[in-house]
Amino acid sequence: LYSFCIAHHKVTQKKKQKTGRCFLPQHAQLTLRSNEVEYKKILEITTIPIKDRLRRIDGLVEVLRRTGERITQEKKKKIEPAKIQESEEKKESSSSGTLPFKIDLRPVMVNAIKLQFPQIKYMLKGEEKPTTTCVTDIDWGASGGRYIGGTIPLRNWAIVVNAKDRDADYQIENIEHEWISFISFRDLPKDTVASPDILRIEYDNVEGYRAILQRSYQLAMLVLPEEEIGSQYKSHFTRILQSDKAKNKACLIQCILRGNVCHPKTKRCDRNVMKCTFDAVMAKIGNVLFQIDPNLPSGTKVVNMRKTWCVGVELSHRSEKPSAIILALSTSPLEGGLRSWHFTTHLNPSRKDVITLEAAATLMFDAIQMAVENVGTRNLPENIIVLRGGLPDNRLNELYSKELVGVARGIHRFKKNFGNTDENVQGWKCKLTYIVRCKQVLDRFGQLKDGSEIVHPIKSPATIFDRITSERYLCYNAINNKQKNWIHNIPTILCQDDAKTRPSRYVVLKDEIGFAKKCALDLFQLLYSLSYTFKYFVWSTVGPTAYPGPLKYAKHYAERFSQMIFRADKSIVMLKRSKKLINQPQLFCICTILYFLVIICCQCFHYLKLKNKIFRVICFSNAIRQLGKKMEMRG
Repeated sequence: LYSFCIAHHKVTQKKKQKTGRCFLPQHAQLTLRSNEVEYKKILEITTIPIKDRLRRIDGLVEVLRRTGERITQEKKKKIEPAKIQESEEKKESSSSGTLPFKIDLRPVMVNAIKLQFPQIKYMLKGEEKPTTTCVTDIDWGASGGRYIGGTIPLRNWAIVVNAKDRDADYQIENIEHEWISFISFRDLPKDTVASPDILRIEYDNVEGYRAILQRSYQLAMLVLPEEEIGSQYKSHFTRILQSDKAKNKACLIQCILRGNVCHPKTKRCDRNVMKCTFDAVMAKIGNVLFQIDPNLPSGTKVVNMRKTWCVGVELSHRSEKPSAIILALSTSPLEGGLRSWHFTTHLNPSRKDVITLEAAATLMFDAIQMAVENVGTRNLPENIIVLRGGLPDNRLNELYSKELVGVARGIHRFKKNFGNTDENVQGWKCKLTYIVRCKQVLDRFGQLKDGSEIVHPIKSPATIFDRITSERYLCYNAINNKQKNWIHNIPTILCQDDAKTRPSRYVVLKDEIGFAKKCALDLFQLLYSLSYTFKYFVWSTVGPTAYPGPLKYAKHYAERFSQMIFRADKSIVMLKRSKKLINQPQLFCICTILYFLVIICCQCFHYLKLKNKIFRVICFSNAIRQLGKKMEMRG
């Protein structure tokens, strides 16, 4: 156990309200504008050491205490002397005087459990079998060799450059030279990467992009300029090369900035960036860079990760655009690659962050169907862990009644549709665990060493579930019309070994696996280990991602998908991807079409003047029911 000192002073409201007790960071937050202050100065103010942060909050508490005393003294002068003694007897002993709340002068002291660093398995140069070491000891850039489970070659690919770029010849020469050195550096077979085709295209002419589709390439490497024009080119390339109209000629895309390929002055490339880009290319075509061993305390007694699928649900908001929601499902969540990932997409109205029940069910159903086509029905999982990001505590009730129930319905729908024709699906039973990651956590933690009062940054990852996260959330049970606690609710805060990394707060809404009853530490260790599964972790200099890999993948592709949406789009079909690209987000339009049809029907019936309201409701319900039956028959 660690002894932690956190930047919290307990705040208790004098008047009993629904909110109950709270903490100071929920009421005070510093906001700076980047256009008024330099960004470096903002980082110096906002990312200060934990001991300085505690000192600032202690100073704020002292100011509030003095303010309360001053208000009390001013009121005493106005009250008659006979009434002073009577008012003091009734008043509670508080250091904040007549303020509407009481603040403890000392920070809250909590206990934390130290987590273990996971193990990583990867191939070393010149070795035939993978080696296992701690994630803190890996040096992928210097010692990384071949890929786990064999190498998938890159046979048919092309380098695409701008025909109007003066440095196009240097860019092509640098890419070809670095590919040859990369193959020898990774100790890969010489025939792993074939010679690329060279395509010179005018990026200003969007219609010229279709020339890439003539050869049915496996991958196209695009050299893009910096700034906003580069992201615009990337969106247009993605819309054309990966659209549903391309069909079997669609290809994967790997973008690289022009400055990294060819420096304007030296005409040389950044070798580290090129190696990272080539590893990303190999991961996109199906190679596995590494595997993570979470080091669960109970081993496989509570959860067997080989028989567990992980799901991440994230969204991306864009102004005046629909919100893109990605459901990312992995059949091997501890692998560092894209071979086991499947993505489904749904479009919500702008700025709406909760998915409807039917949309959540369709997303889950389609994702499972795509995964089963890849691994087969014999490899169906025993457990499914769903990670949801981007929602505050006040949206948990709505999330529980819509998305969680929708995900469970999607699993049941898959079993119902395919159980009659497949024995493996008919006897399939899985346990569902649903976890929510709350963003914008204001909590900061420090570590006390050797019984001293000096606060130091956290040196090891830890989880905190004592005192400040012990509150129970209430959900509404529509069947019994009663309030009950969340099933095995385990609210926890996960801290990484980085003083600048913001802690993550997790709330377990559903726990069929039984982490709470069997071993909750397995859940904390698993969540931390999943933050090492993002494919770019091995090239990162700052360590793991701030949240688990399934959420990172979902957020990454949600941002990419939202960039593809243009204001001139008039049809959802324009956003659909080719089914040839298995590991790219697939947009299924059934839920979205049904959503728009419901809106149109509601507007029509609103303006339609019928005398019999009951007849109006019956017609509307029958029309939607028949439409749903037709879609199920097609789907």
